[in-house]
Amino acid sequence: MARLKVGTTPACADARFVVEGIWITLDIRFALGVLAERVYSRLSSQPERNQAQIDAWGHFTTFIYDTCSRDAGIAFNIASSTQAHRQKLLTSLGIVRSVWRNTRFLVTSKQSREEALGGEERINLMREVEERLGLQKKNVGSIREAYVRQGVLTHDTIERDFGAPAQEYLNHWEILVSALRQPGGFYQAVSEKEAQGAVESFTECTHRSHWQICPNGHIFTIGACGSAVSNGRCYECKATTSDVSHQMAGIMRKEIALENIMTEWRIID
Repeated sequence: MARLKVGTTPACADARFVVEGIWITLDIRFALGVLAERVYSRLSSQPERNQAQIDAWGHFTTFIYDTCSRDAGIAFNIASSTQAHRQKLLTSLGIVRSVWRNTRFLVTSKQSREEALGGEERINLMREVEERLGLQKKNVGSIREAYVRQGVLTHDTIERDFGAPAQEYLNHWEILVSALRQPGGFYQAVSEKEAQGAVESFTECTHRSHWQICPNGHIFTIGACGSAVSNGRCYECKATTSDVSHQMAGIMRKEIALENIMTEWRIID
């Protein structure tokens, strides 16, 4: 009977293990990409630049993120073939993350050159970054809508595993585009050490929920108990952030990365 393949369909566990294996390699390569970016930045900032070394590390960093995008796509196809809906969702986030990392380094490498970024070249770079952002916005929206429509995962799962983290990448993308739009503007990714220093300077932050993101992507903090006690507006764009009843605006989001830094460095419990 087994040879006749009568009964239930073959298990898909093996294929799903392959997807999880690819995830592990992606995490390793993302960490390796961060190290490669740091080496690239250090070489670029030296008084006596070795352009051959700088170019080599630049190509290596781009290669890392290109392979992440490619292999995330392979993992997505495998998850699709096994109807592993949550794996597909998580892998979709990996694709967004890969494209964002590649785009961010593209801008960093352009701005690290000895010669200044010319006006026309800057405009072309801004258009390329905006185009990538537009495609990812459309992609993120389509994935959200598809999963909600199919009903295979709960709304909370979709937002926790994909929607919220994907929006974080899009917010950083918007900041990058804004920096490129400003004449003479310069974009530089904030390092973990710099973020830690910023967090530690706010001595009142001893509980969670202090760090928030306004509807337009600007980060702000609330002291004392961490809850709003007055009508609040974003200092950057004046968007409404809270009211007098300790209620945050419905479209507000926590800044998870800074909250995690506070926890990791024991700044909060």
